[in-house]
Amino acid sequence: MPVFESSPQAGASPARFPPALAILAASFVALVALGWGRWGGIRVDCGGSVYQAAALAEGALLYRDVLCPYGPVGPYALAAAFRLFGIHLTVAYLSGLVLLLGESALLWWIGRRLLSEAESVVALVGFWVLLALQPEIFNWALPNVFASPCAVFFATATCACLVADGEHPRDRSLVLASGCMALAALSKVEHGLAAAAAVLVHVLVLRPREAARPARLRSLVLALLPGGLLVAGVLGAFLGVVPWDVLVFDNLYRQRSIAPATRRLQALMFPSLVAIYAPPLFHYLLELPVRVAALEWLRRRLPAWQTWQRAAGGLGALLVLLAPFAPGYPLNLDLVRNGREQYQFAWTPAVWAALKVATSASVS
Repeated sequence: MPVFESSPQAGASPARFPPALAILAASFVALVALGWGRWGGIRVDCGGSVYQAAALAEGALLYRDVLCPYGPVGPYALAAAFRLFGIHLTVAYLSGLVLLLGESALLWWIGRRLLSEAESVVALVGFWVLLALQPEIFNWALPNVFASPCAVFFATATCACLVADGEHPRDRSLVLASGCMALAALSKVEHGLAAAAAVLVHVLVLRPREAARPARLRSLVLALLPGGLLVAGVLGAFLGVVPWDVLVFDNLYRQRSIAPATRRLQALMFPSLVAIYAPPLFHYLLELPVRVAALEWLRRRLPAWQTWQRAAGGLGALLVLLAPFAPGYPLNLDLVRNGREQYQFAWTPAVWAALKVATSASVS
């Protein structure tokens, strides 16, 4: 009997749901343990974001005392955690992980309306492995800017509210979607625009068409007005204490401060596109496919072998999984950086390949 159910359903039965939760929990804990302390680069990539939140926690005002090109939600959310639990890197890690758990719950809730349980598990763990918990600057535990995961979370929450309204139309679902849309915009503008587009499509196209025009107009007002008022209120509050030209040109667009520095930094750090694209191309086009193919070949052969052959094959699979951790393999899949970041690619394919073998066996 397979571990997962194979057909999509709106919900999972109690008998089937706990195994999925156990796999997700074990995968999440393992990924966090393997990646702890390797997320981002606090001295270079993520230091500015953490410093902003630390300064806000000590009483500074965003956009006046601390420059920031993004909305206030991300910096003030991390600042609130610092104020409650102290200014420490572990607090930043845990804040990002709590936000990731919220995002994962939303993705699971939405995904189970479209996918089977097995597909949802693989998709969610894939999101953790390939993006959310990978040891680079674009992760959720210590992102280069905390505005990004906050914006994604609230944009996803907007979609979840719209899905709920599609299943059972209610005014409160539209109001909640409007609020989440506003918080996405107050995190990063582009995510707010994407959420607003989803709201418009839902209200104008996807909602039942039997509703009369006044009712549709009312739904549109409920979906846009609360969020619009929230955004206007927050902008008005900052404009009351920060001059508009400082808010626009020194912060949101940073034409006065960051544009010249960015050009010099790019010329210094990235003199050649080869240095940027060679490592990932080597890893994802050559090394990873070969290693996953070796694991798949071993998995298919193991059931037919004798006991001692299965043991030898299992040892071989383990060696294939752990190959990137061997010293000098080749330069630990990183041809540009070295030192503490040399294993940034090492564990990601190992976990992903192990997940592929496990799920292939469970659904076959």
